[in-house]
Amino acid sequence: MGHVSRRACCSIVFYTKALFAVSLAVGFMAFMSYRVYDMHKNPPAKPPATDLNIPVGNGPNRIPGSSGCTAGDARLGRLEPPAGVLMGYSLEWTTDGNLPSDIQKKLGRKPSVYNAFMRMTNDPVQPFDPSSEMLSWHGEQVREVGGILALTLEPIGALGGLTDAGIAVVVKKLRELNDLGVPIILRFGHEMNGEWTMYGYRPTYYIDMFRRMADAVHQGTTTTAMLWSPNVAIAYPFNTAPGDTAQSPWTTAGADDLRLLDTNNNGKVDPADDPYMPYWPGPDYVDWVGLSLYYYQDGGPNEVPTPGYFVDYLRGTNLAAYNVDPATNAAVRDFYKRFGEDMGKPVAISESGPGFHLNVAGPDELAVKQAWWEETLNLETLASLPLLKMIVNFEEQKPENPPVSPVSDWSYTNNPAVLAGYTAHLNTMGNELLWGDSLSLTCTGAIGVKAVAGAPAPLPPVPARTAPTAPVPANPVVPPPAPGTVQPPPAYIPEVPTPPVPAPVPTSVAPIPAAPVPTSVIPAPVVVNPVPTPTLPVAEPAPTPPVPTAPVTPPTVPVADTVEPEAPAGPAVTEGVGAPVVGGPPA
Repeated sequence: MGHVSRRACCSIVFYTKALFAVSLAVGFMAFMSYRVYDMHKNPPAKPPATDLNIPVGNGPNRIPGSSGCTAGDARLGRLEPPAGVLMGYSLEWTTDGNLPSDIQKKLGRKPSVYNAFMRMTNDPVQPFDPSSEMLSWHGEQVREVGGILALTLEPIGALGGLTDAGIAVVVKKLRELNDLGVPIILRFGHEMNGEWTMYGYRPTYYIDMFRRMADAVHQGTTTTAMLWSPNVAIAYPFNTAPGDTAQSPWTTAGADDLRLLDTNNNGKVDPADDPYMPYWPGPDYVDWVGLSLYYYQDGGPNEVPTPGYFVDYLRGTNLAAYNVDPATNAAVRDFYKRFGEDMGKPVAISESGPGFHLNVAGPDELAVKQAWWEETLNLETLASLPLLKMIVNFEEQKPENPPVSPVSDWSYTNNPAVLAGYTAHLNTMGNELLWGDSLSLTCTGAIGVKAVAGAPAPLPPVPARTAPTAPVPANPVVPPPAPGTVQPPPAYIPEVPTPPVPAPVPTSVAPIPAAPVPTSVIPAPVVVNPVPTPTLPVAEPAPTPPVPTAPVTPPTVPVADTVEPEAPAGPAVTEGVGAPVVGGPPA
């Protein structure tokens, strides 16, 4: 009996210890699982990468429009710096070296702006294509490194199908990112003056949807700015084949649209017409104005850009040097004056870059690209364009019209020799260029610029703004719509506000001469030499990335690939004319 009792006692002790050990292990595993779950559900807050990315809700005086807001300059628009140029880059958003953190490492400095492409459907519940989670991931990537997210959002649904409910979903998401500390410049419905978009050559529809989005953004967000951005229009209108105006997509536009497009009232859309004003939604709906303006080569051997190319295309000057159709009305192609100076808006080059053809004869890549950055990032040029406040370079390499056209590289950071030359040039620009670590957000919603160690000189003051004075060509009265149709919005005729008179500010910067009063005389059109139309690529589907509420694994397919279309071929010129379009260079 005693022997059996001792064995039973030992067994009880053994199993008790084993049970305790198992319970301890299970308890520890449960505790660790809960910790992982909790960290996933409630990740620790990351400190903002820059002063620009402090959440706007942190303090009543940081909220734009709050009663305690006293800082900043009331003359500045949303996300507008007082002076200088925000440096931006349009990325592929892939995990193999083309994320915001990668471009920052390559440049050795923090860009101010990172551009991403998405599309907007007519779905009132989930309008984002590919998804709202993708937009969240873009925002998180930008916030981690510091800067502004430039979101190019292209409507792709049927005309007239964009719902207020879908717009509300978009604005709610933008406000959510704003509140997390992600300022956004929304380029909505870009390049509307070309046929490669669903809304191209459709000003009545385009103006209506832009105004509706702008009203919702201005009322529902704090740090989202509206960017109106057509394509550079030296080769406007963009026809399907040389000399074949009958095949241009504008011929399929409705009567109401044609009344707006035919600004010289000659019964057709031709180079003498205004390429910008028919699509202008009005100053109350626009915070920034911009252009897609590249150095675009149609093919053949590489050549360096002609000196003055950048300013000529921006301001519509010296057009004869680019073999532009002689009927082209240069007076209405000065985008900088008409929409920067006359409308009092900051100007952006929303997409830019030098298109170098790989494996094609001619000057080497460094020579072509160096000529372009010396054109665009030139101290004398920028001093003459004080309202030019953002330049976004397209950091991609892609075939234009495979298999016929060569592969073009638009990037400054892919080739080590080009990158070295580019960064050396950036070092000569002083504080004329604005980088992410020099920016902050004022309570008016504008951008503040703080002093940076080693900066050679203080920033110049805000240039004086002039009132809108450019007239809009008169259009015939639109008859009432047929029963069951949607009434298009009227053509916008800008009102002339009385601008505030700012107190004189001492400055060493040469004063800006007063803009001349625009004339209503339009040169008589002559023989038109239309421009061929590109072939659009088929969009590839993109995966949905994980929600960025925790450490996120970025998607392997960039959303940019799904929305970057091709550019129209320009007229036959030595250097190539026009700019690649629809979110970037040709695919």
